[in-house]
Amino acid sequence: MRLRHIEAFHAVYTTGSVTLAAELLSISQPAVSKMLSLAEAQLGFGLFDRVKGRLVPTPEAHQLFQQAANVYDCLGQFRELSQNLNVGSAGNIRFSVTPAFSQEIVPRTIKTFLRDQPNVHVAVNTRHCSEIAKGLINRQIEFGVVFERAAVPGLVEKILCSAEFVVLSPKGWLSETGERLSPRVLADMPFVRLNDRGPLGQLLRGLIDRTAVRWNTIATVGTYHIAKSLVVQGAGVSIVDEVTARSNGLDGVDLHFLEPALSFKIKALWPESVPLSAPSKALLLAFQSELKSMLSRKTP
Repeated sequence: MRLRHIEAFHAVYTTGSVTLAAELLSISQPAVSKMLSLAEAQLGFGLFDRVKGRLVPTPEAHQLFQQAANVYDCLGQFRELSQNLNVGSAGNIRFSVTPAFSQEIVPRTIKTFLRDQPNVHVAVNTRHCSEIAKGLINRQIEFGVVFERAAVPGLVEKILCSAEFVVLSPKGWLSETGERLSPRVLADMPFVRLNDRGPLGQLLRGLIDRTAVRWNTIATVGTYHIAKSLVVQGAGVSIVDEVTARSNGLDGVDLHFLEPALSFKIKALWPESVPLSAPSKALLLAFQSELKSMLSRKTP
């Protein structure tokens, strides 16, 4: 099958219609039908049966689709890379952050940066740490900002600042906000826990495993933003990163630091072989400034 035939097959399989596939590919319906016919002729078997006016994939088509999807994904990555080869040029910056930074730090950073450099286009998305490292290696992004993680070969890392884990509790559940608390205070309380897939989750798991606290885990979540939202709703207490805790204020929650403190580093990463452009350095400095400003806020 030619690449164009694979695109037609993928489009018809996913949409279930030649009409919709033609719209998706921006070509005519006869062109889609012709490509399918040519593909079937080359393969020697049918890809779709027409049943009561609907196109139904054959068993062979089901087996082929996963490989076609892989090819389609690779094609999308190729297109993205070809469009982003000018990443880091004076007019285009593309970067990624872990989800915790998306609620407040990133919007404030971009607003400040674009005020001084209005002709620069900024593209940002949220990814988990491992995905950010992969995006840097594949040149899909120019730099990324992550929570503490092991060094990755081929990537430069710069420590932007340090932060701490904090306890979040619904208003009035615990002592006065800002006071340092031992994890033992949380014994038997309904506890919202982050899964341990990422660097911070693994660090927090070490703390939980080291304590003799009787944890009453009521929910395990994938991001600290969900954990904070559950605390705001009064579902229970949680231990979260300080960035998430402070993002968009502390309405509905009390913040408490841990005793002893459990801290971590916030790092910027970029490829060794591709130095940061001047605009990207300026954007990263703005990010660091906003981050430090947030973390220096006094807890009410």
